[in-house]
Amino acid sequence: MDDALSLLGATQPSPFLKAAALRPERGGRNVHMIVLESFWDPVALKAAGLSTDPLDPAFRKLWKAAGNARTLSPVFGGYTANAEFEALCGFPVKTDAVFFEGRLRRDVPCLPRHLGEAGYRSFASHPNAAPFWNRINAYRRVGFEQYWSDRDFVLDDMNGEFLSDASLFRQVLDRVGPELGAQPVFNYVLTYFGHLDYPLNSARPEVIKAATDNGLVQAYANTVYYKSRELMSFVKELRKRDPDAIIVMFGDHLPSLGWNHGGYAESGLLAPNRSEFDDEMFRTMVATPLVVIDGKRGPIKTGDLPMYALPALILDLLGDDRDTMLRFAARADDTVRVRPLPGVHFTLEGEALTVCRSGELRPACEPSLAWVEAVGVLKRDLFSGEQHALSAAERLRGLQTVELEADELEAASASSEEILPVSDTDV
Repeated sequence: MDDALSLLGATQPSPFLKAAALRPERGGRNVHMIVLESFWDPVALKAAGLSTDPLDPAFRKLWKAAGNARTLSPVFGGYTANAEFEALCGFPVKTDAVFFEGRLRRDVPCLPRHLGEAGYRSFASHPNAAPFWNRINAYRRVGFEQYWSDRDFVLDDMNGEFLSDASLFRQVLDRVGPELGAQPVFNYVLTYFGHLDYPLNSARPEVIKAATDNGLVQAYANTVYYKSRELMSFVKELRKRDPDAIIVMFGDHLPSLGWNHGGYAESGLLAPNRSEFDDEMFRTMVATPLVVIDGKRGPIKTGDLPMYALPALILDLLGDDRDTMLRFAARADDTVRVRPLPGVHFTLEGEALTVCRSGELRPACEPSLAWVEAVGVLKRDLFSGEQHALSAAERLRGLQTVELEADELEAASASSEEILPVSDTDV
């Protein structure tokens, strides 16, 4: 356990992101995290022949100001709960199973609980059936104070079985808006509209045509048309009501566009079979738009971030330097970022991409493989085991403090001898 903590840099004071210049001088700002179901940029589908850009120009402008950053999800086409776990708890998921359902067995100091200890109220909103993906228990274990599910929303604007984002955002504002001035708030919103097979109601006619025979591509492009506009209306109102807030918005995963990667294969973005992927395809498969707004400073350029790095980034922006497990994984290195996936992981160092496939023996992959294994040890302990890592981290920090104080005393003594030598006149 100690070796895993030391390898990950869990006791080091330097953050994963060099965000010191971005930190506000005061804490207590509200945090709004908006997780967008299957939100992605369809313009990348060059072979689709889309009649127009589906994304709202206002979102394009905001995303450009953020450097067209992307978050790297643990999943493709589904398993949203694994993306949620990473964004809330700061640890990667690499298994092809829902972490909320069988592996989150302990109460843990994830982002909602960590902020709650600092006086925040935390709300989770998702208009799906409350028990789906075990969210009732999972949200409680990560520290949410309140969870609003389908039974708590008026289902007044439905696209098929999915509540529209416009209605969800309006009802969230009605609930959370009055809370914004009382005490700091962590407002977590997971949208529902955007699932297969991308239905629209009569109030949302199709406005985009596609040349491809893949009907899912055209349906998805129209879904993004409305999702992006309803999102920007919400963000505009949020920034008006809460100008100092941190707003984090991102897609949970890429949409499914048919068997064997459907529309992606048609445009050459992905191979039909994952065994045929080149290196860049692994990054393409998990990269969704990311926009982080730092209050009145506006959008910041984070670069491409693994989803599990988001909690550490939020704490950096809040100026929250309390000891926390949320930086165990996201502070391993401030230049190399690791994206574990089932059977493979890749690293990003600037623009340099290194893909490490299971079973391959490559020297370049040895450090990141050790990192992935150390993270796995801590994750099992923290979320399913006895949570020895929390006490071990405290003990290691205590040892470091003692060593630091001893070094400081020794340095001070040496400095004193050099600066204030005993002379005959002093005697």
